[in-house]
Formats: sequence, C-alpha cells, structure tokens
Amino acid sequence: MQDVVQDRLGRYWVGQSDEIALFASNGEFLATIGREGQGPLEFLRARPFHLDSWNRVHVLDTSNMRLSVIREDLSLFGETAIPVGYISDIVGERSAERYVIQSWIPSAERLGFPLHRLSDGEIVSSFGVSPVADGARLPDQGPLDVFAAQRELALSVGGNVVSAHLWDYIVESWSEDGYRNGKLLGRTLDDGLRGEPGPWSINNPPWHGVRDIWVDRDDRLWVLLAYRRLDWEDRVIEVIQPNGDVGLDFPEGLSSVYRSRVEVVDPFDCYTIASGWFEEGLLGRFVRGGPLGDTASVTKASYGPRGDPLVDVWNVSLVR
Repeated sequence: MQDVVQDRLGRYWVGQSDEIALFASNGEFLATIGREGQGPLEFLRARPFHLDSWNRVHVLDTSNMRLSVIREDLSLFGETAIPVGYISDIVGERSAERYVIQSWIPSAERLGFPLHRLSDGEIVSSFGVSPVADGARLPDQGPLDVFAAQRELALSVGGNVVSAHLWDYIVESWSEDGYRNGKLLGRTLDDGLRGEPGPWSINNPPWHGVRDIWVDRDDRLWVLLAYRRLDWEDRVIEVIQPNGDVGLDFPEGLSSVYRSRVEVVDPFDCYTIASGWFEEGLLGRFVRGGPLGDTASVTKASYGPRGDPLVDVWNVSLVR
C-alpha cells in the first residue's frame, strides 16, 4: 500500500491490491480506479510506479502478469503482458513504454543476471552482474542466490539505470547497453549481528537495509535506508513458532524497531550532499513523480483512529 505516484495535477495514485485510490494533494479522496479481476482496468495487485511525459500513470500487476497505462482522465490507454510473475522492482523510461525490471529468471540465458530491459512486453537484454572482484559485502554472490540478487532501481536524467543492493550500501550505474559506468560504496550495513536469511530472532535480528532510491531532476541520488534501533530488543517479544523455533513478535509493529535515514548523494563525484535521520519509524518508498527542486516525498504507513490503514506523505527537503 506504499507504492504511490503523484501526477502533474498533484493527485496521489495509491496502490491498494485490487484497485487504485486517487487522492487530491490535500489528502481528500477523489475516486477509485479499477476493481478486482483480470479484465481491462481490473487488478489483483495494483502497483503504480511511473509517471511518463504525457502524465500517464503506469501500473504493474504481477498477479495478472501485466502492465497497464492509465491516462490522466482515468481511462485506460493500453495494457501489455509481461513474461515474468515475480518482479521486485521496476522503473520506466520517461517518454516510451520501455522498462527495466529486477527479477530472478532461472533460464539458461538469463540465469545470474538481476536486471532486465523490457520492450513491448518482451525481455530484450539482461545485465547487472557485479564483478566478483568488487567484494560485494554479502555472504553469497553466486548465480543461484535469489536473495543477494535483489535490487532497488531508479533512472538517471541521462537514461542510465541506477541499482542498489537491498542488504548493503552498494549503488551501481548501468548504461543502456548494460555496461557498468561506476559504483558507489557506502558504509556497510552489516553490523556484525546479521545472520543468514530466515526467521528473525534475538540472534538473527531484522537487518539494516536500503528501502528505496530515487534520482531527482538535478541527477542527485536520494537513498532511503532503514536502521535497526539500538533498543530494538526492548520492542520485541520472543514467541515459540509452530515448528518449535523461537521467533519474534512486534507488539507495536515492525516499524517500531527501525529508524530511517535519507541521504542525498552526488553519484558522479561520489560524495554525500546531505543526510538526516527520521526517528518516527520506518519510511516506505519515494513518491514517483512528486515535487521538483530540492524536495523529495516519502511514504509512511500509519493507522487512523479506528485502525484503518493510512499512507502518510512526508516531504524531505535539502536545507542549504
């Protein structure tokens, strides 16, 4: 429910599984787009992710294995089938119906490549393998490691694909031909407590990680990070799982054990322009479209007085 696009009319398009909720810039509810199903403008898992040059919103539905493009008058412009069902992230080019997806595809020609370029619903190229000599700080970087292959994606002003490892601060830039232009290596997110992927416990706590990345109109890279709080153990309860293992319960929600950090980086000269902590819990994702200039919008899940799920939108600004 935290995938949000803001169009040039200021409206927020919020994905809500089988429909999209449309809100005014002041939060007033305007309309519902779509319904549950598999036909035109029907969704099973609607994820708005991209605003193109014609103010159309692009929506991914992995359950229907389909991309939908919706005009600003809320009518359907077109739909395209996609060849894979699992996509962890996707970015669209601004002026064409071409996309880059992050997906693990276990075919002979795609195995080991985490990034794939889509055109007209077909995969036309695969790329994104980090050289082994880079020493990516993850326990396994083999071609069969789905977990380590996960990336967050953004698109630079010049059209380069920017990818970030979810579980370490490693950002890479890729040309349209799939060649790596450069790498930015931030502070390691492994604090020595991180165990193997699997159920969380006191000895294998929730990991630090990269939540999202976004490139603004000035080609600055915004990085959204999640850090486990120092007092996280006081915010969890150990419980016995059905299989007998000891796991964790989060009485105040998973967000309570995290705080968030936003960093703005110059990806060309590789230095941090600005950074700041958000102490109010776990931020979600950057709003696509969104404001221009020195401001980014970020989502945060919350709940209303009756327990209704809400999406808060926070503006994060550079202060000079």
